Amino acid sequence: MAKLSLPSGYDASRGWDAVLAWLPQKVDSIPVTPVGSDGVGLLQAASGGYSVKVHEASTGAIRWVGKPWTPPAEVSGAEGDGTDAAEIPDVTAVSAGGREYVVAWAHGMRGKDQLHNGREVVDLVVYPADSKGQDVAPAREISVPISARPGQVHVSGADGSLLVSWGGDGLYGTSAAKVDVSTGTITSFGKADALLPQCADTTGCSGSMVLSATSKGPVVAVGSGGFGVPGGWLSSDVKPAGVAAKSGFLGALNGRAYGASGTNLLASWRTGKYGDATPVWAVHDTANGRIRAQMACAAKESSGSSGSSYAVVSSPNGRYLAAGPVAFDLETKKGVCLQGDGDRKTINVASISDAGVAYGAVEAADASDASGPVVAEVVLKTGASSVLKAGTEVPIAHVGDNGLMVRRDAADQVQVCLRRMR
Repeated sequence: MAKLSLPSGYDASRGWDAVLAWLPQKVDSIPVTPVGSDGVGLLQAASGGYSVKVHEASTGAIRWVGKPWTPPAEVSGAEGDGTDAAEIPDVTAVSAGGREYVVAWAHGMRGKDQLHNGREVVDLVVYPADSKGQDVAPAREISVPISARPGQVHVSGADGSLLVSWGGDGLYGTSAAKVDVSTGTITSFGKADALLPQCADTTGCSGSMVLSATSKGPVVAVGSGGFGVPGGWLSSDVKPAGVAAKSGFLGALNGRAYGASGTNLLASWRTGKYGDATPVWAVHDTANGRIRAQMACAAKESSGSSGSSYAVVSSPNGRYLAAGPVAFDLETKKGVCLQGDGDRKTINVASISDAGVAYGAVEAADASDASGPVVAEVVLKTGASSVLKAGTEVPIAHVGDNGLMVRRDAADQVQVCLRRMR
């Protein structure tokens, strides 16, 4: 077991490690996912392709191993070029129909040969999370037709289904489809620019994105401002009290959807005559748009239609939510603003435990600073923050009472480490 320097809330002597030796040097994602309250799913190289391996988070014991799976052939450019990250197969988990599933997925070409052009797809290989044994066969395999460059594909859980989105340059896609992994049913949403009926008579919807999906339709973020579910609700109907429905010199819809996690949508709202005052940040329910919590915070909005700068993360129990320097306790409905103000530096949150302890990095004032990231710990119940000593490993996620760390080992291979919380 690797010797790690950890925050005081973790026991460095209790845990286990796994190595993902097959990963290229530069990737944008790590194929590991929490599975329920005490499971960790990894995608490992196997004969003829890859295999899902699910461990017990608290002990590292292997619960089951999936039958080797061969992903579709890579699209041109998927291997990366030294500056761009390689596009790799990945793994995620989702609940559907009252059951948990583990899903391996990959973007590529199926059926392409000297006589056929083939078809571009995202292949999903679906396993029940409560499987047992070795060489477990998938419950089903699903192919979603798409058209995207490498690095433009996103797969995430959304309200009892998987959201497959693609296109654009941010964390969310400009086209999308919802997949019911319990049945294999695919619901195509098409291009986000044309989804909201309010976009029929305006050009301001260019660059719209699908952030999530509900049982009633996709959650759409309009390129110029505004968001909602087609035929369901629109941001102007659920705005915070005292905030104008339109903002700026051109009078665009107010409200910029930043990102989503589970059934929560994070959005910023401009205030002041021309949107030049401290914005209000709010957490909205994706089902109806209603506000669950809000606060004023001078954190920067996502720029243009390229998507958010930081992923929206939640504690496993769903009580806490954050993105960059904006954090909320959804039980008390209070927010914590970690944006720098004067002498105080900005802290960007990467993960949150069920106890409301967040971990992240201090934003460097100078982008050319080569001294390495400064990591910090924030107690969201009080807002108290502290800098951790250099070399401290902090979790990228939490699984029950365990922190999940990802690092490079002495051989420069990606190592996944689980350590027990005290």
